[in-house]
Amino acid sequence: MLLATFPDIELIDPANPHDCVDKLSACMVLTPPNEDVKMINHQALELFPGEGVQSVGVNQLVDAEEDGEWGEVATTEFIDSVDHASIPDQDLQLMQGMVVMLLRNLAAQSGDCAGTQYIVTRIGSHNLGARRVSDWTEIIIINLFLTPADIGIPFAMKRF
Repeated sequence: MLLATFPDIELIDPANPHDCVDKLSACMVLTPPNEDVKMINHQALELFPGEGVQSVGVNQLVDAEEDGEWGEVATTEFIDSVDHASIPDQDLQLMQGMVVMLLRNLAAQSGDCAGTQYIVTRIGSHNLGARRVSDWTEIIIINLFLTPADIGIPFAMKRF
């Protein structure tokens, strides 16, 4: 499916943002379940040239102590397994030159809104450099804690 949608994915020069936009930004794959997204992203990472960088999320309970009311239920393993569209994946892999999409508004007045596409230009330990596909504006996205809305668990958590 990926090669049919992006036939030139293996020929991309990740160091050339214009090449990435030309070959990737005209099409996208939409899928509602997170499991499908993970499978498609994994396949894209295998096809995309270059080395990937893995970022592992950090989770915290909101306004709670580890040994508090939910301490026995909200184990590290359980919180790490929470998978919901309103928070990033616990294990995120990126590559320079990949097209990514914002899931939340960062600065709507500047055009950095949910759904905006960017080319990854730099991957740091605490931030991500990206260039907006529509006008080539460069932004830096820092690690932010995101607190999801009601995700069906009896306590509040946040992840970055």
